[in-house]
Order: sequence, then structure tokens, then C-alpha cells
Amino acid sequence: MRYYARKITQAQENERKRIARELHDDTIQSMIGISRRLEALSTTEQTLPDSAANRIRELQQATSDVINRVRLFSQALRPSTLDYLGLLPTLEELIGAINRHDGLRAELWVHGEQRRLSSEVELTLFRIVQEALNNVIKHADAVRVVTVVEMSDSNVTITVQDDGVGFQPSTLAEHPATASRLGLLGMQERARLLGGVLSIDSTPGHGTKVTVNVPA
Repeated sequence: MRYYARKITQAQENERKRIARELHDDTIQSMIGISRRLEALSTTEQTLPDSAANRIRELQQATSDVINRVRLFSQALRPSTLDYLGLLPTLEELIGAINRHDGLRAELWVHGEQRRLSSEVELTLFRIVQEALNNVIKHADAVRVVTVVEMSDSNVTITVQDDGVGFQPSTLAEHPATASRLGLLGMQERARLLGGVLSIDSTPGHGTKVTVNVPA
């Protein structure tokens, strides 16, 4: 079952990578072309009525906003930095984006000697952290979240801890399809595929801590 789960996960990641590439190479480039045409049109605004010139500027701003949202979506699907620079720079980029866009104070701490891991381990750990942070953004009502990466010669441990509302972890096993818990189950399965362990420590009113430890 784990063999088939790994194959399914690999297929999902390949599809994410393909969609992210098409968004970047096709959709975003087309939108940039539209934005440049609007910019060129706005340079002739002295011959246009004020209402038309204002409308062009509004369309140009709306196009720019769409480009930024699609770029963020593409990066979330499959960050290019993950393949070229590795896990830690990608986490820095992810946490920086949270600080800029989600109204949450996010921090990244790294302990131990920084090094590249295998592509499978880096991708799996990134997806686990990404899902944990998404849960904080969507459900925790937190002010602060801290991600700690500890690297040793034989394993990697990552902790994501927030100061949000928390929840009762026992409901995860009792009612796995309710209260948006499927993402947590997926995180646990990803860790198991690497021979690792993922634990969730949470108490209502006292935040949540997600810890994953994998050999690497």
C-alpha cells in the first residue's frame, strides 16, 4: 500500500509541476503582455477623455493584481526554488510570503549544519510544512507561528508551532473526515512514506505544535 501511495504522490507532484510551469510560461506571460499593451495605451491618455484614461489605469492595476495572484498560486503548486536551491531557501520564501500577505507573524529558525537533502525528502518536508502553515492561516486564528528546522547527520526534525485556538487531537482519529482534518492525515502519511513520524500536540485555547522527524 505504501508503494502505491508513493506512486500516487509522485504522480500528483508531477502534475503540480506541469501546471505550475504552464501557469508561468503561458498564463502569466500572456497577462504580462496585456499589461504592457494597457501601459502603452495609457501613454496616449492626453488624447483620451479623463474617464477613459482612469478606466485604463484601473484595468492595468487589476491585471497586475491577477498576475501577482497567479504567480503566488504557481509558486505554491511547485516552487522553482525547491529544485534549484533546496528546502531551506524555499521555506524562507514561503514564510516571507506569509508575512507579506496573510497578516500573521511567521518566523523560521534553523539549527545544525545546513545541507541539501534528497529531492524526495526535501519535497515531502516542504509539503508537510506548507500544509501545517496553511492550517494555521485558515483555522488557528493565530498571531504568531514559528517553524524550527533541526538538522543532524542522520535525521531532520521540523516543528511548526502557533499560538492559536488549538483543537482536540483525539477527534482526528475519531472523525477523520470532519473539521478539515484530512490535511493532517495526509501529512502523517507523507512522513510515514519516508520512514518518519509526525506528531500533533494541541490543546483548545493553547495553540498547536506539529512535529515531523525523518531520517535524512
